[in-house]
Amino acid sequence: KSHFSVLTLSVPAVQLQPADLLAITEIFRKRRRATDLTGRTQDGHIAIVLPDTSYPQAEVLAAALTDALGTKGISFTHTIRVYPELTT
Repeated sequence: KSHFSVLTLSVPAVQLQPADLLAITEIFRKRRRATDLTGRTQDGHIAIVLPDTSYPQAEVLAAALTDALGTKGISFTHTIRVYPELTT
């Protein structure tokens, strides 16, 4: 009965410079739990795997990252997928 969410961040290419990636990593490191994983997808997005995290909980993290990165001039859009997907 376990579930997990994947929060995917789409950061504009101009903001994927080493200093910006370092800022993103540092902010995530401060917010993460020991079970959370982060990485880059093949298409250049940043994906964060959040075990035992619901959609609303993942949205809280997305909002916190938006606030924290916004102070550094870094913006992004995001998507959240929860697995397993709910079926009706």
